[in-house]
Amino acid sequence: MKYSLIVAIVVLALAQGTLSDTPELEKATKFLEGVGDELVSTFQKTLETLQSQENFAPLAASVQEQITPLAESLQEKIKPFVDDLQKKMEDLFRKLADQPRLG
Repeated sequence: MKYSLIVAIVVLALAQGTLSDTPELEKATKFLEGVGDELVSTFQKTLETLQSQENFAPLAASVQEQITPLAESLQEKIKPFVDDLQKKMEDLFRKLADQPRLG
């Protein structure tokens, strides 16, 4: 919003400062109008993003509430298998490390 006020002030100052149609004035005016349009567009996109995030938050919380117990249960069931696999892999690496190297 600060930028749009600055743009408006600069445009008014340029319009009052000279009455002649110079190419520099037209370029400056077009540039400032473009900046103003871009600011409005950015503000609208930001507002839409914030609104969509507000709508998404309850859904995300609901999904998280449902998935957390499932993930914990799955982790409890898999943990013994992972621990066993880790132990077997450690034993295998120890055997490989203890073997004499050929070559």
